[in-house]
Amino acid sequence: MVLSQLGQHAYPIVPGFAISAAMLQEFLQVLGSAEPHLTDLSDSSLYVDVDNSEALQSIARRIRQGILKTPLPSAWRAEVLAAAQNWNVSTLIVRPSLALPNSGGQNFTGLMRSRACWCQAEDLELALKWVWAERFRASSLFCWQRAGLPLEAIDLALIVQPLREAIASGIVEIQGGDACIQAVWGLGHSLIRGEVQPDTYCFQLRSGRILSRQAGLKTLAYSPNPDVPVPGEERDCLRLNVLEEERQQALVLSDEVLAESIVLTQKLASDRHNICYIEWTLWADSPKPQLSLTQGGFSPRNLAPDLTKSTMEFAHGLLKGLSASPGRVAARAYTISDSTFPPQSVPPGRILVAPTISPQWLPLLKQAAGVITEQGGLTSHAAIIARELGIPAAIGIPRATEQIKTGESLLLDGIQGEVRRHDEKPLSQTPETQTAAGSTIAPALSQVPIATQLLVNLSQISSIARTAALPVDGIGLLRSELAILELLDNQNLSWWLQDSQRPVFVKRLTDLIGRFALHFGPRPVFYRSNDWRLPEFPALADLTHLPRTEINPILGQRGTLNYVLDSTLFDAELEALARLQELGYGNIHLLLPFVRSVQEFIYCRDRAHQFGLTKQPGFQLWIMAEVPSIFFLLPDYVRAGVQGISIGTNDLTQLLLGIDREQADLSQRFDERNPAILRAIQQLIELARAENIPCSICGQAPVRYPELVEKLVRWGIHSISVEPDAVEQTYRAIARAEKRLLLDAARSASGVYRNPI
Repeated sequence: MVLSQLGQHAYPIVPGFAISAAMLQEFLQVLGSAEPHLTDLSDSSLYVDVDNSEALQSIARRIRQGILKTPLPSAWRAEVLAAAQNWNVSTLIVRPSLALPNSGGQNFTGLMRSRACWCQAEDLELALKWVWAERFRASSLFCWQRAGLPLEAIDLALIVQPLREAIASGIVEIQGGDACIQAVWGLGHSLIRGEVQPDTYCFQLRSGRILSRQAGLKTLAYSPNPDVPVPGEERDCLRLNVLEEERQQALVLSDEVLAESIVLTQKLASDRHNICYIEWTLWADSPKPQLSLTQGGFSPRNLAPDLTKSTMEFAHGLLKGLSASPGRVAARAYTISDSTFPPQSVPPGRILVAPTISPQWLPLLKQAAGVITEQGGLTSHAAIIARELGIPAAIGIPRATEQIKTGESLLLDGIQGEVRRHDEKPLSQTPETQTAAGSTIAPALSQVPIATQLLVNLSQISSIARTAALPVDGIGLLRSELAILELLDNQNLSWWLQDSQRPVFVKRLTDLIGRFALHFGPRPVFYRSNDWRLPEFPALADLTHLPRTEINPILGQRGTLNYVLDSTLFDAELEALARLQELGYGNIHLLLPFVRSVQEFIYCRDRAHQFGLTKQPGFQLWIMAEVPSIFFLLPDYVRAGVQGISIGTNDLTQLLLGIDREQADLSQRFDERNPAILRAIQQLIELARAENIPCSICGQAPVRYPELVEKLVRWGIHSISVEPDAVEQTYRAIARAEKRLLLDAARSASGVYRNPI
């Protein structure tokens, strides 16, 4: 074990004890006795075809469920708990420790996850079994087999350590002649989960010279929860703290601590030549701030070339952009220098590098292992599509297509928005290894009831299976443009809408929307009708009244104005929705995009009525609240028949601040926390409440800045709709906000906040 070796050489490590791999083997024998269909696990003779994704997910789910529900022998529980109680702490962390045969230089760091828990018998037992089950997760089984590692050769031990209040945490990555320290406030969970952008400090190993020092975006921090639950009570062992603005912008490491960290890293690299990865924590209760090592990883050989030999353009082997979609992947690049004419196909499993990516690239993205673009912001279509497909993405990297050549092997870190060169053979990965979007949300999460509805944004059929089982109340935004692209088969949309092909197109669209309605029923599905912007969708060029080059697609012919000018496509959508109503789907509702005027809404309302949609009991007709004129006209919209609004913070922010959300160089100024945006959102929520209609929000604001969730709940938001990978984070944020609201109300009622007489 890495920590054991480092501790023997007097490095500062966090105390802990190990649970041997032999104990897992004994437990698997117990499991086999209780679950006959899992008897093979004890001798690891499991076989599964990892290329059959459904079979892989099925067997992985059965194994994990079997492990989690099988009780530990009582003697084991008592022994482990007694050892942990010696630290006199309330919170623990259980970490995986892998011992592998020669893996061909492949690095499995981050494949298996740790688990924090209370220092209580039941919670500690669940954490041990949860980390054991990581060995049999679908992504793990996939990687073991792809790397040619027999399951019986993979020894998994566990390390149990105390969790205390931390000043800061982070990781050190050593590659060739350089090293990089990443740092966040508090415990390292915000970094590992990709919820913040860390500070980064890169330096040369030999000289210690600092190459770059960059502040991240650190909006929140984790700490142990001091409110220890009584037995049987459900309570998170970690507390999420929203940081004040001054601390968000401050560098985490002081000059003194950074200097000590560099010296420690140099010593590590000198003593342990094959160490490549170290996690560290700066404890708050230390007499003097000092990095304590919590976890590490060795590599049979360095995973990257000597970075000091990299070209000046690819400075120190690193390109830095914006984190658009979380996850990490190693693969070869496929570079496209001209986005105007995308290729017909891209070799599967490549990292796609392009100046920009529009929705028409969707078929190519489905084959890609990751995405790198020169242009675009966090709310661009490239970012949205990548997040839903579950592939890592880094955007806004200047001159990426000049500096990255087709065939180069890359390490793409979508969590940090970083790209590095990589000389090893890339490791193929399943979507589950690349992103947390497909991870299993803890069963206890859905047992914590929330009053605010949590919805999900979708567009892809491939996302249905993993999303429908999440603890969500329905689909708050079904993006029609991206879904419809799947139906075109490389034909122009105008070809599909001609009289001879229209019935086939409507049937295809009916079947597509019906799949979402079926899997999510009886939960509501809000279908947002098309919001085409010509530069993103050249397939529409023959359908619009615009020249092929539009001066400003953000403010040009889009939204419901398109329907007024030409209702052909909108009518096809309405017909598909009407057919689904006839088939008995009562959970489908219509959401109109980018509505500029009450007259445009009335036109759409009347079209929907002509197709019989508004005659269906329970059918709801909503509009997106993204054009600022709605602040002055919402009562008029309601009188005209609007039954609900959904705040689109992406367009609302760019229109109120005058900033194009597609421009990466303006990304720092595109901030939904701007006082103008916050007041606008609050005003819309209050206006909707005054008109007695529901108000939802479906932009990126609550995901990028989780601290906004509490404000939304306090203002009275009806529902929050997010992408699948943000469901767990948002669910917890809503639960915390509602509990705090109830607590404040109780204190106020009891006089706690009253001034003394």
